[in-house]
Amino acid sequence: MRWAFLAILATALASCVTPPASPEQQAAYFGAVPDAPSAEQLAQAELVTGYAWASLPDPNDYVMVYPRDAWNAEVQSHVTMECIVLADLHVACTATDDQPQYNFEQAARNLSTRFVMRPLNNEGVSVVGRRVKLNVWFRLAG
Repeated sequence: MRWAFLAILATALASCVTPPASPEQQAAYFGAVPDAPSAEQLAQAELVTGYAWASLPDPNDYVMVYPRDAWNAEVQSHVTMECIVLADLHVACTATDDQPQYNFEQAARNLSTRFVMRPLNNEGVSVVGRRVKLNVWFRLAG
């Protein structure tokens, strides 16, 4: 269900005509992106279940991070992110992109600064230090 929500947000790009921001504008808008966790850190982190989001990216965030070359070429992509929940409830993520020549990986990592989790899962257990897997779709109107 959470993944479907992300797909709906990405689909909102269909109504946008403003091209994506430059890398410099993105850096200023999204701020510092946490360092990606290592494969070892991800392997050691327990997968969190029953979690909820306190904050998610909005459609304008998706437009802002969309790689310009991909936007101009009307290329779409799917990025899988594996993330560790940080103490401030933001996520630090690695990214795997199905269109690596367009650098959707960096776009998704920039977007990750907008993902903020609620502190406890449905069972009342802290999500800090746990792992979550996210799917992010970058789609244009078709």
